[in-house]
Amino acid sequence: MKKKSIDIEQFIKDYQIKNAPVMLYDLKQLRVNVDRILKFKFKYNIEFVFPVKSFPNHKILQFFYDCGFGFDIANENEFAMIKDIIKEDTLISCNGVDIISKKKNYNNIIYNLNSISSLNNSDFYNGVRINSYKKRKTDFSKFGININNINLVPNKEDVISISFHFYDENKLKKLKYIFKNTKKCLDRFENLKYINFGGNWDVLNYNHFEKQLVEIRKNIDSNFKIIFEVGENWFDNCGYLIAKVIGKNEIANKKIFYINAVKDSVAKWSVLRPINLKYEDNNNYITIISGSSCYEKDVFSVLNKSVNLSINEKVVFLGLNGYSYAWCKEFNGSLAPEVIFYD
Repeated sequence: MKKKSIDIEQFIKDYQIKNAPVMLYDLKQLRVNVDRILKFKFKYNIEFVFPVKSFPNHKILQFFYDCGFGFDIANENEFAMIKDIIKEDTLISCNGVDIISKKKNYNNIIYNLNSISSLNNSDFYNGVRINSYKKRKTDFSKFGININNINLVPNKEDVISISFHFYDENKLKKLKYIFKNTKKCLDRFENLKYINFGGNWDVLNYNHFEKQLVEIRKNIDSNFKIIFEVGENWFDNCGYLIAKVIGKNEIANKKIFYINAVKDSVAKWSVLRPINLKYEDNNNYITIISGSSCYEKDVFSVLNKSVNLSINEKVVFLGLNGYSYAWCKEFNGSLAPEVIFYD
C-alpha cells in the first residue's frame, strides 16, 4: 500500500470484513484536500459549490457546508436534502432542466435558464446556462443555450450569473475559447456578479489548478466572482473499497479472483486501483479481479502481473468517489455495501 496516513492504513489493515464489501471515506484526508484549495478563495475571488448529486449523504453535505461551500442542485428533491443545512445567504446554483420554483426565503440562489424554450414556461431566472460547444459531432453538450442565440435571452437587469459547463481534459485550451464567449455575455448582461465554470476541475493537482486560476484572472476582471462546482474530484485519494476474495479460477494464462462486490453496485463512475497487492516475479500471467455477479463485464481490475491471493484475503482499492455512494445498491443477490466515514 502506498504511504499515506498511518492511521488510515492501520484502520484498513485491522478492519474485519464480514459478508458485505466496505465503502470507506477518509474525512481527515478530505479535510486536508479542501483546506489546501480554500486558500485560493480570497486570493482569486472564487467560490465553491458542492453538487448534491455527487455525494447525496447528509454527513458529507454538512461537511462541505461547514467548509464554507455553497451547493449545486438540479431539482426540488436535491434542494430538500440541504434546506435544513443552509442559511439564507448560502450560495445555491440551480442547474436542472425542469422548472424549479423560486424559494422566496433565500436570498442567494441562482436559477439558471437552461434553454430558449424555457422562456415560455417561467418568468423567473437570474442566471443563464451557456452551451459553448461548437463542433456538433465530436464536441457536444446537451445542456444550455447556444452562445450564438444569446441575444434571444432578454437583457434583464436581474441576470447576475452565467454558467459554462465543459469537461475537456485540456481546460486551459478550452478556456481561451470560453473567454470569447464570456465577453459576449458581459456585453449582453450588464449586472453580472458570477461566472460559473462548472465541475471536473482537478483540484488535487494544486499547482496546475492555480495555473488555471491565474489564466482566468488574466482574462476576467477580479470584480466578478468565479464559481466552481467541484464534486467527485475532492475524493480521489480518500475513498476506499475494501473487499475479500470469495473464489478463484485459472483459465489459460489468466488468474481470476472473485471478490464479494459487484462493480456497478459499489464503484459506478469511479476509477479504482488496487493498492495492497503483492506482485510475483512471474510475468506469464494476467491477473483479473472480478466482481461476484454473473455479468461478464463485472471486472474491477485487469493487471499484466501475477498475483496470488487466498480465499477471504482482503483486497483494497483506492479511488472511490461520492457518485459510487449515490449509485450503490444490491444486484444479483449481492449484499449492499457497508459505508464508513473515517474521521
